[in-house]
Amino acid sequence: METNTNYIISLQDILKGRCEDFDKTPAKAIKMVRHADSRLNKNDDLAKKLRIGGQEPPKEITNVYDLFIYRKDLFLAYQSEQKKGRFDGIDYMIVFLGEAGTSARFLGVYKICGRRPNPVNNEEEILDLVPVPEFQYLEEKIIIDWGKSTVSWHQYYTQTKYVIRIDEGMYKVDGTPVFKGYPDVLLSYRQLCLVLKDSDWMNRLKAVNCIYLIVDKNNGKDYVGSTYGNERIFGRWSEYAQTGHGGNVSLKEKVDEDPQYHIHHFQWSILEILSSNVTQLEAVERESLWKRKLMSIKHGYNNN
Repeated sequence: METNTNYIISLQDILKGRCEDFDKTPAKAIKMVRHADSRLNKNDDLAKKLRIGGQEPPKEITNVYDLFIYRKDLFLAYQSEQKKGRFDGIDYMIVFLGEAGTSARFLGVYKICGRRPNPVNNEEEILDLVPVPEFQYLEEKIIIDWGKSTVSWHQYYTQTKYVIRIDEGMYKVDGTPVFKGYPDVLLSYRQLCLVLKDSDWMNRLKAVNCIYLIVDKNNGKDYVGSTYGNERIFGRWSEYAQTGHGGNVSLKEKVDEDPQYHIHHFQWSILEILSSNVTQLEAVERESLWKRKLMSIKHGYNNN
């Protein structure tokens, strides 16, 4: 068993006392699962499983965490398909999402209420998983140290896991990301529209100007832009929410070719914060520097 004297509380301490049946279950009948936060590639396991029945993965789904936030039905279906024998004698599954290094974010506890054959893969079985409501309050908020054996993506609950931190979670009930700081801003088009209606985000985005980045996740090309004067981030990004392209020539060409292109492929982030009274000249100078750093004129969507 891995030990650590530098901790405040363990996962086992936090989960104890919330569900009587869970507490009575032997630790050897409980398994912890750490899903990798990998992007959806055409041929990876996640994409293959979601393609069962001839359906393609929804375009807004790009990784496991997107499944958990936006399509819990698909998330449940994804993790219910397991290799035969892997969960024999297991009554509960504690689920995590792998993050940076060896950290993992708690996504919930599921009771295994039954097993049945997988009709499309005789090497797998389908677990009948039911979320345990007593633990839902903790979803996304607990981050643990999974330990050095990150390749061991499923481990018995007998392994003590130590809590790295507890935070407010990553998303609000409606799917709006929780604002954690300007450097952490990373938004899809759907999220961009949500944050522009959220009072906390509105106050943050109206307070400062910035150098921002739009990345086309379909081809890796990027666009560097800036805000200055009274426009602030909120004003400029509101234009993108309305049009998808904000009037930028190269981005508009992509949206004109496919009216849904920005919804599925564009991603917004902040490179540098500028003061609320920054001049146009100062902002453009910083913008030009970032264009040179990222070579967005030669290889991206910036035209000058």
